[in-house]
Amino acid sequence: MKYKIIFFLCMYVAAVSLSAQTTNKNTSQQEQLFVHLTNSVFLTGEYLFYKAYVINTSKKSYSTSSDIAFVELVAEDLTVVFRHKIRLEDGKGFSDFFIPNSVVSGNYKVLAYTPAMVDGIKKQYFQTDIAIINPYQADQSAILSKTEDGSLAAKTKRIPNRESGNPNSFQMLEIDLHKTTFGTRERVAFNLKNNSAEAGVGNYSVSVVKKEEIPAPEISRATSFSSEVTIDATSKNTIRKTSNKGTVVQGSLISVQSNLPQSGKDIALSIPGKDFVFKVTTTDAAGNFSFVLDPTIAAENAILQVLDDAPEHFTFTLHPETGVPYDRLEFNHFIMDASLQEMIQSRSVYNQIENAYYSVKPDTIKAMISPKSFVHFEEKISYTLDDYTRFPSLQETITEYVTLISPARNKNGKRVLKAFQRDLSAETDYLPLLFIDGVFVYDHSDFLAVDVKTIQTITLVQRDYQFGATEYQGVILLETIDASFGKNKNNAPYHEISLFTAQPRKNYYKQKYEGNSTKVFSTIPDYRHLLVWEPSVGITTSNTPFSFYTSDVTGEYVVLIEGFTQFGVPISVKKELTVID
Repeated sequence: MKYKIIFFLCMYVAAVSLSAQTTNKNTSQQEQLFVHLTNSVFLTGEYLFYKAYVINTSKKSYSTSSDIAFVELVAEDLTVVFRHKIRLEDGKGFSDFFIPNSVVSGNYKVLAYTPAMVDGIKKQYFQTDIAIINPYQADQSAILSKTEDGSLAAKTKRIPNRESGNPNSFQMLEIDLHKTTFGTRERVAFNLKNNSAEAGVGNYSVSVVKKEEIPAPEISRATSFSSEVTIDATSKNTIRKTSNKGTVVQGSLISVQSNLPQSGKDIALSIPGKDFVFKVTTTDAAGNFSFVLDPTIAAENAILQVLDDAPEHFTFTLHPETGVPYDRLEFNHFIMDASLQEMIQSRSVYNQIENAYYSVKPDTIKAMISPKSFVHFEEKISYTLDDYTRFPSLQETITEYVTLISPARNKNGKRVLKAFQRDLSAETDYLPLLFIDGVFVYDHSDFLAVDVKTIQTITLVQRDYQFGATEYQGVILLETIDASFGKNKNNAPYHEISLFTAQPRKNYYKQKYEGNSTKVFSTIPDYRHLLVWEPSVGITTSNTPFSFYTSDVTGEYVVLIEGFTQFGVPISVKKELTVID
């Protein structure tokens, strides 16, 4: 009975919290997003770590509608420092950004949204203020106020505290810490205590960072954030629609001669490689085309082609994916006290030392399972050319060895290849799909002109396909020895484009002083201000153990846990501890 009461109480808290954050809501937009940042003031040379939580406001649970989200860092002059795309798994995703010395001191916004949140007239997105200090920059006037005579004033603007006003959420999850004072390089262990049984089950992110000495915007908390911002239809920024299911490549096909859009034309997209990607779409009445790629694709480039006998008569105009309008952003005005200079220089030196030892404390990239090519599971016949006497041309090689492919001529007298059907062992009027190292080759003459000495294997798939408006009989794949055909393809008919793909997932390094590592790190300095960043901590039981090690930097630290329960209830838990010599 007790657990039932807790459960219904939590559901009520979730409903009140989320409804309070929604104003002028577009009923078609049911997603809301929160980002947990490790800090709100950063120095260049530090990492900005973040985790995004996407909540379905209708179902009061993690959203499964979107597979991707966007996270941006925008300067006060509306310069975009970074724009990340992150993969979402059950409404959760995380990444990081190393702040280079090219970033100037000033006020910045972190923005985050899913494509669904910014489609339509009303835009809603998460936003929070941060400050960045570049200690190597001579001119710090952007963050130091001026007196009437123009000199820099040693004045600090205090930012109001934005602690959560929902004490109930703090009781649902607690940090069970037996003491609050620790020595340097000492293990800190505690239990994440779930007081709410099934209602407290959820996914959370944990950060432990040195208490900020620089006055700055308060870190956004899950229990007090409001992510919706309504922008009217008169916004000056152009918004293009995109998909919430993966990377989008969209644009228009334009005639070189008339400079007009071309409708009804098939456009092919190839991503080279062993597990190559091949898609075809047809331009609409306005000459527009769009491809949606799997969010797990990590390739940096793709190749576009217009499937026409005269591809040089066309050009592509690409359109960016949906973004946030910046023209109505209001920035916090962070002002720094000039007396903090010595502390900032010391922190900057610590950062330099930590970055110098990155190779012994590395993060690792999580391996992603890439989607398989459309012929991956098909029955194939392969020929390794080193097993045969090589003839001077590809046509001669096929004629001599590959009996199920026959050279022929089309109605215009041009040389083409034809593939036999699997069942009938005969050729049809349809031509095969041709690929070299995963790049689609439209012109059979170009395919046959490939230097046979560079070819490693010829592979045949005997089945029919339809891509766009065209039917094909069979697939012929060439793999070159150095897999170089798909590299630097930016001459007609190939148009190489850059892909805006999702950030790689990482396993973040966690410092330990136990066993052999105690000796290994005995001579290596440890000047971490961020003691731990663990972006994905699942809580399924009443007690979840958690531990980390302090560094050589003494002072006060803040343990911060943010996230949402499986029922969409926001959780923010804060605990302070002290590190002494």
